[in-house]
Amino acid sequence: MTHAPFTLHDPVLQTLADVLTDFEDVRIRSQNRTAALVRVHADTDEPTPAQVAHAEADMADSADYKTLIVLVDGVKKLENTATARLEKVMKEHPLGAWVAGVRGVGEKGIARFLGVVGDPYIRPELTRPDGTVEPSRDRKMSELWAYCGLHTLPVGHSTPEDQRYVSDGERVSSFSSEVRVAAARRRGQHANWSGEARKRLWTISEAVIKSLSAPCVKPDPDDERVRWATHVEGCTCSPYRVIYDASRVRYADAQHDAECVRCGPSGKPALPGSLLSNAHKKGRAQRKVMKELLRDLWLEARRLHLEARGETA
Repeated sequence: MTHAPFTLHDPVLQTLADVLTDFEDVRIRSQNRTAALVRVHADTDEPTPAQVAHAEADMADSADYKTLIVLVDGVKKLENTATARLEKVMKEHPLGAWVAGVRGVGEKGIARFLGVVGDPYIRPELTRPDGTVEPSRDRKMSELWAYCGLHTLPVGHSTPEDQRYVSDGERVSSFSSEVRVAAARRRGQHANWSGEARKRLWTISEAVIKSLSAPCVKPDPDDERVRWATHVEGCTCSPYRVIYDASRVRYADAQHDAECVRCGPSGKPALPGSLLSNAHKKGRAQRKVMKELLRDLWLEARRLHLEARGETA
């Protein structure tokens, strides 16, 4: 009897993740349309909470408004049902035990990420633009980083072809500059990495960064200049929150190696040598969290695959 090869790609999980996204999108759009109707009734584009409450009370007896509320509530219930089922499937997934053992990482977030990536350790069959087919194979950690848009590129990259130099973790750039920057999408150009995967990973990182437990707190919560926590030995915070805070300390006085559009006013990028903005420092620290989380996920996926093959690392 021939057994199917071991895989961490679950079509049911992927489908449930897609369905959840569909319900979420419908719920958000429906809520926005209902809110727009309230604004029309309140006769203002920016109603105060009191005006919103008054408008909703005025429309409470309207059969049409009641129907809208029922429809939105129905979509919410479907979304909740899809979420519960997705989390159950994730708990039963081979990676479920790993997820349960990492503080701050939830089943819903990882499941939606896996719905995009598939198997973290296996690169699926790939058809190149010239029609050549590359068979499925083990995926390097750097390739998983690149698929999620966490690779770096030489300063001056501007075309999709430029982005292929390091996207597979092996190719060498033809640029003479040794200064590298994070990959970024450019208008009118097709990047060869997944924006959806990076969005899902960003959402997970946001959650783990919030996993901060006493006595590990900011030295002065009212001081906006202090944007990281001091951790005690053996703390119960998420390990990725610890990584985040260590990165915030590391980048506290970081300077730009190249011009930076995000840190300068419109049309005037921040110059090399200037300090990073607080938002840019946060972004760097969060990027570090994302890469470390992906590293651990890849290592666990590799362990499961090697175990299924009867091999050792």
